[in-house]
Amino acid sequence: MVHEMKVFVCMRACAGGSEGGGGGSPGTEEAAAVAVKQRIARALRLYKEAAGDGGGGWMGQVWAPARDGARRVLATRGQPFVLASQCHRLFQYRTVSLTRVFPVGGAAAADEQGLPARAFDATAPEWTPNVQCYGSGEYARISYALIYDIQGSLALPILDPDDASSPLAVLELVTTAPLLRVSGEVANRCNALRVISLSRSRND
Repeated sequence: MVHEMKVFVCMRACAGGSEGGGGGSPGTEEAAAVAVKQRIARALRLYKEAAGDGGGGWMGQVWAPARDGARRVLATRGQPFVLASQCHRLFQYRTVSLTRVFPVGGAAAADEQGLPARAFDATAPEWTPNVQCYGSGEYARISYALIYDIQGSLALPILDPDDASSPLAVLELVTTAPLLRVSGEVANRCNALRVISLSRSRND
């Protein structure tokens, strides 16, 4: 079942190899965030190589925690993404996504939160075969999904193995055809993330 699958990113030595307790300095935390971002970017490249064009257009993008004034939000600006092909509609949808933020941690109205934020707060994947069946209260980008014919969507939280209740980011997959075989998509993403964790662990 997709809701029983969780994905972890190995965090050891991301912050300069320090194992000490008591938290880290802002510089150390920033370095750890950059390391995680680089590893997720590599995972997306591996996923693209494994998935190919998937029989249609698809895009994967990362939503990571950020600050929007006093609110904690998810944003994809500056985060890794991949396009399976040079699909103008997906590129335009990526451009729209860059302008959006989704509040997390209970700070959002129901029509503001968005699918990536719901997956982040629930620490569980959320999937729909066709977002065009949703209303704006369920899928905040529905008007753009209709314009650019976005259909399938899968949001998969990336969890810290040291604290599974605290997601690091969310990987979102959107497709231009109905997303019907979601278990295979989750497995491909899990495998890509597992590869980067194992590679890093061997170098620690």
